[in-house]
Amino acid sequence: MASYIKEPGVRLFLLKNVYWIEKKQLALRVNLPVVTKEIAQVGKALATTAVFNKETLFVRGENSGYISSLDEISIQKHFPKSQIKTILGAGHWLHAENPQQFHQIVVDFL
Repeated sequence: MASYIKEPGVRLFLLKNVYWIEKKQLALRVNLPVVTKEIAQVGKALATTAVFNKETLFVRGENSGYISSLDEISIQKHFPKSQIKTILGAGHWLHAENPQQFHQIVVDFL
């Protein structure tokens, strides 16, 4: 895996999805056939009239571009009772990069 993924932290994170089926046989916890089949649905826009009117939490990493300023407008439109919290110094895997702050944000929300 190291020849494909250089960052040790990312490799360790991905390895959490690997387990032993039996001696000398590994498997993934991720349902890869479904992910492969439905990947076009990932990131698909919500219907313009879709609204969820309950409390909702979005957590983003400061160094991740997955929730931009433009996304915030869309989030507020579709999730009017939402909060967006940012974990400083974290990227996309914010729960692995700063688990304590991630945990505290989620616990405070719940």
